[in-house]
Amino acid sequence: MNKLWIAITPLILLLGLESRAQTVAQVKNNKVLMELGSLTTQKGDDVFCLDAAQKRKGLLKVTQVKGSKAVAEIVKGACEQGMAVRLRRVGKAGGGDSASSESRPRRSAKKTGQAWGIVGGYHMDSAVATFTYSGTEYSSSMTGTGFSVSGLYDYDLTKDWQFRALAGIETFNTEGTVAASACNNGASSNCDFILMNLSFQGLAKYNFSTGSMRPWIGGGIGYIFALSKSSNVINTSELSTNWLYTLAGGLDWGLASGAYIPLSIEYSQFPDSATVKAGYIAVRGGWATSF
Repeated sequence: MNKLWIAITPLILLLGLESRAQTVAQVKNNKVLMELGSLTTQKGDDVFCLDAAQKRKGLLKVTQVKGSKAVAEIVKGACEQGMAVRLRRVGKAGGGDSASSESRPRRSAKKTGQAWGIVGGYHMDSAVATFTYSGTEYSSSMTGTGFSVSGLYDYDLTKDWQFRALAGIETFNTEGTVAASACNNGASSNCDFILMNLSFQGLAKYNFSTGSMRPWIGGGIGYIFALSKSSNVINTSELSTNWLYTLAGGLDWGLASGAYIPLSIEYSQFPDSATVKAGYIAVRGGWATSF
């Protein structure tokens, strides 16, 4: 449980940053103080105030920019503290407007709706093996850590839904003990279960925000092919391929020029077999760019 909190805490902090980004911080005497977050603006820009339903409630004119804050005057409508802000850009016809690429996830500006990248992962592995030695049945609860390196591919299905594919190498390392010397054909009380896998994983992601920081939640399945395997309590000759079920959440942190940092925490579970139950919690982070 402590490992889980350690893994989740940085993600919670990052999501907290998003809640303060690109918002109205203060309204006084027809003037508005804005927290810009990752939004880029300058004096003279027009900015919309948006309610919780992302409907425009006011139009602002930026009068001063300093660091991550800006001051603007209310030109039309009304703005309230806590409202989101979005940069206005005049269309070619002169009368329209659209959201600036800075106020959307920067990767969403890509023409193809696709992105690729690379991610690394730290895994907290666990397994419970049931086996028999000298007519007695034993159960060993094993834990350990593994790592992964994967290629990433993102595809925008809709504004809110996205498909993510991962393919790479990952390790699964667990060990534990039993009361008697029953592991390794009675030679030890220390049991182990170790894999190196070729992993293919697909996730459906729902994005909660259209900001440059996009928190999401999702789920999917994976296909695991064991490249190497060893255990002193499990018959590894019976292990070749396996399915994997995953629940995940994360944050895609937008950078300049269509790049972003994909961050996630995932809980994955192998289907139970007669001799072993296994799964892991993975914390992933990396870099991706649109194309």
